[in-house]
Amino acid sequence: MIRERFHFTVKGGNGWNDALELIREIDEIQIAAGRATGTVWTQVVGPFNEMVIETDFADLATYERESEALMSDPAVLKLFPRFEEVTVEGKGYNELLMTAERMGG
Repeated sequence: MIRERFHFTVKGGNGWNDALELIREIDEIQIAAGRATGTVWTQVVGPFNEMVIETDFADLATYERESEALMSDPAVLKLFPRFEEVTVEGKGYNELLMTAERMGG
């Protein structure tokens, strides 16, 4: 299994609610296209205004296929400028994890 973690920080004010609404809109597009959706997390204790979206994929090929489809979907691309408006530039990063039992063999 492959797990992607997308970390970002939202701006103050209504940024939190705006980010959640935007994620909901992207999820609707993903569901309609038959692609995976993520779960939104935040720290109980830790930095303020950070969100993490975790999405699981069966394997690396599925991750690559769905990521490419997401990043080329015109409906999603229309939403990206709004995402930039509600997040703090330079604070985000991405992780890609693989289940340990698949490593080395």
